Amino acid sequence: MESQFAQVIKNRRSFYDYTKKSPITDDQIKRLLEFALKHTPTAHNTQLTRIVLLLGGEHDKFWDMVIDAILERNPGKEMHSSKEKIAKFRNAYGTALFFNDQKTLRDVIEEMPLYREEHEKWAEHGNAMLQFAVWNMLEEAGFGASLQHYNPIVDERVYNGFGIDRDWRLIAQIPFGITVDEAWDKTFIPMEKRFLVMPGTNTNV
Repeated sequence: MESQFAQVIKNRRSFYDYTKKSPITDDQIKRLLEFALKHTPTAHNTQLTRIVLLLGGEHDKFWDMVIDAILERNPGKEMHSSKEKIAKFRNAYGTALFFNDQKTLRDVIEEMPLYREEHEKWAEHGNAMLQFAVWNMLEEAGFGASLQHYNPIVDERVYNGFGIDRDWRLIAQIPFGITVDEAWDKTFIPMEKRFLVMPGTNTNV
C-alpha cells in the first residue's frame, strides 16, 4: 500500500491553466512555504535557500514583468504564444520565487576553497530539493502548479520592482492556483533501464 506521501508524489503534475482561487488561506500558504524552507536540507546546513511569496497584485506584477522582459528581447514581434502562456500564469493565485543567497555561498567557499565547484553544485541541489518539496506540498494542499525559469531575463525587474537583495540569485518560479487542467497520465521508461540493484549478503537476516 502506498503511503500518503508517495501518493502525493505520484499525483503531482505540471499544470498550466489556473484560477485565482485557493483551497487554503494565505496564512496557511505562508506557513506551508516556511515549513518547506525550514526543513528541506542544504549542504553543510548552509541554509542559503530563499523564497519570496507573491500574492494578489504582487503576483500579477511579476508576470507583467515577465511578459515585458520577453517583448523587450523580441522587439517588433507579437509573441502571441508567449503572451497566452504568461496570461495563464498571471491568472494563478500566487507565485513562489526561489533564490540562493550568494553571500552565504561565498562565505562557505571561503571557509572550504578546495570544494568551490562542489559547493556551487550543492547549492543548486539544495534549491532543487526545496522546489520539489514546495511543489508536492502545494499538490497536497489542493493546488495545481508548475516549475518555470524566466530568469535571468526578468532578474533586474525583480530586484528593482520588489526590492530584493541582489545577493539573492533567482533560480526558479512556481505559479500555483486551483487548476482547470485535467490530470494526464505519465509515461515511464522501464525501471530495469533506470534502476540497478547490486545484491549482496544481508547480514540482518
